[in-house]
Amino acid sequence: MNFPGRAKAFIASIIFRQRLLNRWAHKTLPTKRLAACVMLFDQSGKLLILETTYQPEWLLPGGVVERDEPPWVGARREVREEIGLELGALSFAAMDWRSSDDEFDDSLHFVFDGGVLSAEQQAMIRPDGSEISNYRFVARDEAKALVEPHLSRRIMPCWDQRATAQRPLILNRGAPDDMAS
Repeated sequence: MNFPGRAKAFIASIIFRQRLLNRWAHKTLPTKRLAACVMLFDQSGKLLILETTYQPEWLLPGGVVERDEPPWVGARREVREEIGLELGALSFAAMDWRSSDDEFDDSLHFVFDGGVLSAEQQAMIRPDGSEISNYRFVARDEAKALVEPHLSRRIMPCWDQRATAQRPLILNRGAPDDMAS
């Protein structure tokens, strides 16, 4: 092998080793859980909430984002799995960081606005029967009382923001965070 060929082989082996090292180092970094939910409304402005089979509080359509799945794709998948609706484009409403506590590791929660469902779409809602047992559209105060507290703190600012054309929210445990502090 001539010198240029040996040099190329040597450089290639260094690059290969560096890629292996990078892959190993990356695997040792902390990971965060991701979840996504979708706010869906009826024509009167009421929010769709879901009764689950596994907890007393109601939830929005959504759930854990799977590995290598974008949050908006995960949100649409969860809606399809839970209530049988195929959604198109979603608007990004908020990202909420939740620090770890006694129950959960720290996580990022994405909130998307799916807009107003037509009467036809509402008629197509079918709870899956395994995770979701029922659904209803509720006004703000009723949603605040029925929805799981962490989720309620997350969606109320999004509901307020919905009436304006402002940018998506960055939340810290449901409270607006200007990221400047």
